[in-house]
Amino acid sequence: MKEVKKCLYCGKEFKIWPSRKKKYCSIKCYQKTLKGSGNPNYNNKWTDKKKKEASMIKKEYFKNNKVWNKGLTIETDERVKKYAETQKGQKRKIKWTKEAIIKNTLEE
Repeated sequence: MKEVKKCLYCGKEFKIWPSRKKKYCSIKCYQKTLKGSGNPNYNNKWTDKKKKEASMIKKEYFKNNKVWNKGLTIETDERVKKYAETQKGQKRKIKWTKEAIIKNTLEE
């Protein structure tokens, strides 16, 4: 039986199975808690040395762990072709234009 919990961000009540450890009613509420001082990296000043170190770690990771679909097209790989077929005719939920990104950022 589901239990009623209160969202830690907006205070709205929502139902959830007791085994779930959910604290927020939606992804949007959770994301809002990560802005500003809620962000674990908030006010973290990175030195140039630390930035280079993090960059090198990422570069090394991607040398050893290739992206599965890099360089593949619908003509050369059946998996990519199948995925492309499932996406045909679907409308995008988010518009990734510069104006849309600015508008979405200002709304929050």
